[in-house]
Amino acid sequence: MSIETAPYTVSKAWTQEKVELREYNSLRWVCAMSHESSMDKASKECFWKLFRYIGGKNAQKVKVPMTAPVTIESKPDNQSVMKRCFTMGFYIPEAFQSNPPSPTEDGVFIETRPAMKVYCW
Repeated sequence: MSIETAPYTVSKAWTQEKVELREYNSLRWVCAMSHESSMDKASKECFWKLFRYIGGKNAQKVKVPMTAPVTIESKPDNQSVMKRCFTMGFYIPEAFQSNPPSPTEDGVFIETRPAMKVYCW
């Protein structure tokens, strides 16, 4: 069984370092946000919220297949210099892109991300 991957093109590759610069079109992602001082703690909190969502904790009570990649974004937290704002995202599979199940858990939301370039390793 393979995991569906968000469609992308590789615009540059560093084969020796095993790094790619990928370009993604505008797509929908299910996301969770956490304000923490530790990326590890924020990642665990966000991952489990998103895992419950794809496991059926959504308004339609449907299971959504796991996808790749899982993204995590880190930005300064406007409320505290001791914390950062982390947003983790799971790509919503093609079958659900036009009408994703509505999240029911606090802190989980659907986001249409603009086209983006991402370094992957």
